[in-house]
Amino acid sequence: LHALSLHPGIIQTNLSQYLSKEVLESLARNESLHKSMKSVPQGAATTLYAALSKEWEGRGGKYLSNLAEEEPADTTGDWLQSEVGYAPWAYDEQTCVL
Repeated sequence: LHALSLHPGIIQTNLSQYLSKEVLESLARNESLHKSMKSVPQGAATTLYAALSKEWEGRGGKYLSNLAEEEPADTTGDWLQSEVGYAPWAYDEQTCVL
């Protein structure tokens, strides 16, 4: 058993229907975001690669993005504590029962 972490990318799906109007307008103005958008098949590629490739057997603990092993993003920035950053989704060890 091995575990990998990955980022599928920013994928064009209907999940955006749950975003507020303000967020959608902000995203629409972001040119660099438009250049990095992926189709559903493109977004699924890294997930399928991680799940099916023999290359990753027994090599857990890796982070994949764009069909390649990459270093995780910088975790020292202030964005981790912001309302729209990592903090709202942080793992809550105190309420988790193993």
